[in-house]
Amino acid sequence: YAREAIRQDPSYPSGFNTLGVIYQRRGLVAQAEQAFQASLDRRADNPTALRNLAELLDAQNRSRESAPLHERLARIGLDEHATLDELLGDFDYDELPDLAEWVRGQRQHWREQRDAALAAAAAQCEKDGAVVRGLVYAQRLVDAKPLAEHAQRRLLRLHYLRGDHAAAIAAFERFEQRLKDELGTRPSAETVELIDGLKNLGFHYATKAGLSIGIDDMLVPAEKPRLVKDLG
Repeated sequence: YAREAIRQDPSYPSGFNTLGVIYQRRGLVAQAEQAFQASLDRRADNPTALRNLAELLDAQNRSRESAPLHERLARIGLDEHATLDELLGDFDYDELPDLAEWVRGQRQHWREQRDAALAAAAAQCEKDGAVVRGLVYAQRLVDAKPLAEHAQRRLLRLHYLRGDHAAAIAAFERFEQRLKDELGTRPSAETVELIDGLKNLGFHYATKAGLSIGIDDMLVPAEKPRLVKDLG
């Protein structure tokens, strides 16, 4: 399948990456290294191929060669627009049961690592006050795990910290409807308490200033980050 994908589209990096994985599984280390490098030649910021090649070199005690790859991976990890592509692309390995089972396990591990990295990045951005960047991480995590309430709560808080109260309420309502449609449940008491608290904070500071509630008119209190943190 990988060879056929490469034949059909020689510029497709995932085909070479998959071929490298197959070579590695068969103990063909030199061929695997060449395939991973070919994938990177076609897409230098491909985190999957970078990681595969780095681990291959580490296994051969070639840490001097793998070090630049790990550095590139670290830089990509700080990029809020880094890929959400599936590990090894969208190839189907059902006719190779052993490989298919291994790929399923690796894909699950990759998703868990990706989601943990997104959650950590969003949390750090919220702590540092980098709200706009944090929103990108939080939204990507919600896109990947739309039923995860911890991810939804982070998104609500960041929308509020940005001053976009309407976006926070809209995000909650989308989540509430999705839970109802897919699971027949409602958001947890913690999530409901959070959105109610955010609404009350917005209403309090708007009415205190003698203003009608509106996104463009809302006053943002200096202590907002602390208040939102207390709610979360």
